[in-house]
Amino acid sequence: MQYLLLDGAMTPDSSAKKIVFADNKVEWCAPLLGVKNLRMFSPFLIDLDRVFQIRGDLQKSLTDVVNACPMHLHASYFESHLSLEKMSDHLSKFICFHDQDMQTYGLRIADCRILSVLPQVLTMQQWTYLTSPIAVWKIHTRKGELTPLPVKTAESTIEDEYAFTLNADQVDALVHASEADALLAHLGLDLNIVGNESHQYWVLSQTCLQTWEKSGSTNRDVLNAFAKRIFDSKGKALQEKPWQTFLAKATLNDFGG
Repeated sequence: MQYLLLDGAMTPDSSAKKIVFADNKVEWCAPLLGVKNLRMFSPFLIDLDRVFQIRGDLQKSLTDVVNACPMHLHASYFESHLSLEKMSDHLSKFICFHDQDMQTYGLRIADCRILSVLPQVLTMQQWTYLTSPIAVWKIHTRKGELTPLPVKTAESTIEDEYAFTLNADQVDALVHASEADALLAHLGLDLNIVGNESHQYWVLSQTCLQTWEKSGSTNRDVLNAFAKRIFDSKGKALQEKPWQTFLAKATLNDFGG
């Protein structure tokens, strides 16, 4: 069966999404987050075979939802032998995780930016369990291109109860992998703002982070001020001075703040 995994939180203003997911009793869609008042922000698992059978307005509206996020970073496609109900139950085990102190955190499992790093962050056992019922899984890159994830299809038993726990190193790896996006969000440069230039903005954000980290500075206010200078100049300010040396001793006052 063919499935579409969609992050509802990444298209908050999509009128098409509100139409497509208005009925919570349809047989072709399952929200992974079982909280009624947060339904529109849930990851949605969609049975594409059923959608293609229904066709008409549903197929058109769903296409509009897929096109509502720049570079389609909220959408991935996979194939599985599991039914919609069983597959949604399986994926629901991974929308939250516990850390070593048993604190619970959400995991944006339908966000392709997160999905792209999970094979490196999760243990082999965790990744194998997550992807065991999946034959092919394709996610979108920041350039809008489809690329396959290295799934570990296996004949393992899907457990009714599964404790998804990440250790401190894994949590740190997730945070580090998300830092460039977090910096963009802090500067007000989210996906809906940067649009089709998502990849270029992300690369420039990575450059800002790496320059700041190599300087030895731990002052995040300085990082934010530095990144704002760089993005305000569309990257040209990178040539202004030896930033790594400058940032080592910089304070907000050095940026006029």
